[in-house]
Amino acid sequence: MSGPILVAEIPEQYRSNPSIETGPIQIYDYLYLGTWRDSHEIKKLRELGITGVVNCAHEYKIIEALCSKGERKTEIDLDFLFLNLKDDSSVLYNFQSELDRAIAFIKRHHINKGKVLLHCNDAVCRAPAIALGFMMKEEGIDFAKAIAKLRTLPGNPLVVLNNWLKEALDEDFDEMSKYI
Repeated sequence: MSGPILVAEIPEQYRSNPSIETGPIQIYDYLYLGTWRDSHEIKKLRELGITGVVNCAHEYKIIEALCSKGERKTEIDLDFLFLNLKDDSSVLYNFQSELDRAIAFIKRHHINKGKVLLHCNDAVCRAPAIALGFMMKEEGIDFAKAIAKLRTLPGNPLVVLNNWLKEALDEDFDEMSKYI
């Protein structure tokens, strides 16, 4: 099967990521995976020491809305990167460049002792794809090892990648492994 995984194809109990409903899941000491709800919990982000947020979703622009409002109840002192990846195969045309942008953003925050939250809708597909790409490049591991590691983190995040994202990550690793 290729192409998108339709919501109707995902069982009801898996349409959101209940393991992440209590807050972001820590991947590394400087990298977290969360949902759109986590992205606007500024107080919680500050408590975790998060200094940057990567919005991987196309549909949810909550942070953009928070940042663009003239009147804010709280000052937002975070750095943002908006990838706005669509949840269909059109993401392939720019996935590699968006992954590279996200990796550079994460590394910049890490070097400066900061932490980054990766988020999309329910942290099931697009944000995990960016997390997996980062893990593969950072650790020099293939897709199977990266996804196994991600799925066994505390909280056992549900990760259901669309086939084209898996293919893009596999192709990226094949290209990267030539230089390892």
